Amino acid sequence: MPLYEVLEERGLEVKLVDARKVKNVTDRKSDIMACQWLQQLEGYGLLQGAFRPADEIVVLRGYTRQREMLVKSASTHIQHRQKALQQMNLRLDNVVSDITGHTGMRIIKAILSGERDVRKLGEMRDPHCHASAAEIAESLVGNYRAEHLFALKRAVELFEFYPQRIAEREAEMEKYLQSLPHKREDEPPPRPAGEKRHRISFNVRDEA
Repeated sequence: MPLYEVLEERGLEVKLVDARKVKNVTDRKSDIMACQWLQQLEGYGLLQGAFRPADEIVVLRGYTRQREMLVKSASTHIQHRQKALQQMNLRLDNVVSDITGHTGMRIIKAILSGERDVRKLGEMRDPHCHASAAEIAESLVGNYRAEHLFALKRAVELFEFYPQRIAEREAEMEKYLQSLPHKREDEPPPRPAGEKRHRISFNVRDEA
């Protein structure tokens, strides 16, 4: 890919060919002979270039892939947090739909701060939480072992590292999209009914 981009920037028409489609038809013993064979195949029109989007889309794709990588990394630490809770027999996930939400984080941080009274922990629920304080308290009766608390603390700290990094990527995405000429003359189609709210911090449709 670096070679492809350098050649393309210098005005050459470059084809990005899948090597798997060529290796079965070439039997050349040196790089020079292989290059000559590829040149001959191209002359016969037998090389088909892979799809390569416009350069402006490639840049945007790079930003979105970086963001996707950060989101996946953050989700890994959510799993680590969940595992630490389960090892302590704290089944917060049974009563809270999202342990990264207000109720879940408030309770987890209270546990990490040393709170062990399950009734007090249950009362930290958000008013909109479906589970009652008593139900939450019952799910927090467990074994607060030091090694599991340490794992939980590290998982929370690592997870909280990512939101700012994701926000920085999204800011770059928005800035880049605003620098592109708008090519739509019509309005973007309406959001389908029942579609979940987009998790990106800005409205991508406005930049179409």
